Amino acid sequence: MAFVALRMQSEDPGESCEAFTYAARKLDASVRGDPRLGDVETAVFDVPSRSPQAFLEALEGFRPTLVAMSAYIWSIDLLLEVARELRARDPSVRIVLGGPAARPSVLALAPYRDRARALDAVATGEGEELVRRLASEHLREDWLGRVPGLLVPHALGWRSTGSLERIVLDDYPSPYQLGVGPARATGFLETFRGCPLSCAFCQWGVERADRVHGADYLERHLRGLQQADAPLVFVLDAAFNLSPRAFRALVEAERRTDALRGRCVMGHLYPSHVREEHLAFFEHIGHVQAAIGIQSLQPEVLERMGRPFDVARFERMLTELRGRIAIETELILGLPGDGPDSFVRTFERTLELSDATRVYRALALPDALLERAEAFGIDVDPYTFRIRSTEGWTPSDLERTWEQIVRRTEGMPGRYVADSSLGVRNPASGRGSAARPLPLPRPLAARIAALLPAGSGWTLASARRLSDGVWLTVRAAESEAPIDVEMRLAREGQRSFVVRDGVGFSYRGSLPTERLAHVGRIVEALAPQAESIVREALADPAWRADGVAA
Repeated sequence: MAFVALRMQSEDPGESCEAFTYAARKLDASVRGDPRLGDVETAVFDVPSRSPQAFLEALEGFRPTLVAMSAYIWSIDLLLEVARELRARDPSVRIVLGGPAARPSVLALAPYRDRARALDAVATGEGEELVRRLASEHLREDWLGRVPGLLVPHALGWRSTGSLERIVLDDYPSPYQLGVGPARATGFLETFRGCPLSCAFCQWGVERADRVHGADYLERHLRGLQQADAPLVFVLDAAFNLSPRAFRALVEAERRTDALRGRCVMGHLYPSHVREEHLAFFEHIGHVQAAIGIQSLQPEVLERMGRPFDVARFERMLTELRGRIAIETELILGLPGDGPDSFVRTFERTLELSDATRVYRALALPDALLERAEAFGIDVDPYTFRIRSTEGWTPSDLERTWEQIVRRTEGMPGRYVADSSLGVRNPASGRGSAARPLPLPRPLAARIAALLPAGSGWTLASARRLSDGVWLTVRAAESEAPIDVEMRLAREGQRSFVVRDGVGFSYRGSLPTERLAHVGRIVEALAPQAESIVREALADPAWRADGVAA
C-alpha cells in the first residue's frame, strides 16, 4: 500500500526547516498501528518534484496494489496525471484519491474531468479508519462495495458507498508515537479536530469541533516529537484556544514531558478567547508564533463571510497583548464584498496593531468558496484556485491592489514577496515575529562558523535570527543529533544556561549530561564575539533571508 503526496516547501524564506506531508504519514501510521494488518506492507512516497515521471519511478520498485493519494489544490493537477499514467501501466492497481482537494466540485472542473476517470474512488472524509478498511479489502473483486466512506464513479456523477462512522481520535496512532516521524524536520501537532466557526472562505468550517485528543495520547505524541528532534512544531488546530478541553489536555501532556519548551511553536490564535492560562503556557514554551487570521477589518465583509468578529474588541485585545506575545495578523486580499480601498485601510491598521502582517491572495477552496462561486460571482483559475474576480473586485483591482501593497512594503523589515503571499514586520515593533527564525546573511553565518574549534568535527548546520537573538544549530558527529544553541543579550530575569560577556546562552530540548559538556565548549568558543554577533544580527535594518550556512 503506497501513500503518495507532493512535498511542498513554504513560500516564506524564513521557514528553513525541512517539511513533509503529515497527512500521508498519519494515514501510514494508522495502518502500521493496527495489529490485524501486520502483513500489509506500506510505504510513503512524499516526492518533492512536480514531474509525474519522478513519482512513477519512485513507485516502480515498490509495485503497490493500492495507491492512496493525498491531494491539495497545489498538487491535484500533478497527482491526477500520475494516476492516469499508473492506470495505463497497470490496470489492476487500485487508486483512491483523498485529501482536501478530493472533491467532486474540483474533479468537475475542465482540467481534471477526463483524468478523474483513472480513479477507482474518492475519499472526502477522514482517512484513518478508511485506509484500514482499504488495506483489508482492496484485493477483493467486490472491494468497492465493502468499504464505506467512498465516492465511486457513476454514469450520473459520483455514488456513495455509504457513511463511515466518525472515529475516536485517540484510537489511531500518530507517526511520532510509532517512531516513524522524520528526524529533525518540522513537527506537527493536533489536539482537536474541526472548528466551531463556519467561515465561508475556510474548509475547516464543515467539521464540528467536538473531538479532542486526551492527555495520555498527547504525551506519547510529544515524546515522539522529542525523539524526532523537531526544531519547529506546527499546530494543526484551527486555533490554540478554540477548544478548552483540548488545551487542558495539551497543558497536562506538556507538564509531563516538557517537550515544547524551547522549541519554535507555530499556530493560530482566536483573540476574543485569549485567557491568562494561554499566555502562561506560551511563556512556558518561550517561542510561540501566534497568527490571527482576521482576513478583514470591515464588519460587512466579515458578516458576509459568516465570521463572527467584534472588530473593536479585537483591537482592544491586540493592544493588551502587545509586549506579552508576538502577534502576526493574516489578511486575505480579494474576499467577496471587500474592495481595494477598504482592504488597504485594513492593511494599514494591522501594521499599527500587530508585530507582523501576512497577506494572502484569495482562493476559492473546495468545501468553501468554490462551492459558493456562483453566489458570490467568483471567477476562479482552475489550476491555482486563485480568485480572478468577484463581488467588489475586478481583475485589474486585484492586481493593482497587490502591486500597491508590494510597493508599500519596500524596505520594511522581514519582508518577503512570493507568488501568492507577502509578509512584513511592523518597523515600530520591538518584538517582531518571534517564532519565525530568519536565516542570517551568509557573511555573518560564516563568521560564526569560523569560531567553532578547529578539529572538533563540529559544523554550523544553520544560523537564524530570532526577534531578540540568534539561534544556531551545530552538528557534531554523524551519529549524534545536532545541538541548538541560542544567544541573547543578557537582561534581568532572563533564564539562561550560562551568561558570558553580556550574552545569555541557552540550549533547546533535553540533553544528556555528557552532551552538556559540548554546549559548554560551544559557549566558550563563541563567547568572545557573541555580543557583537547578536547586535549585528539585530541591527540590520534591511533584513534579507539570503541563505543559511551549510
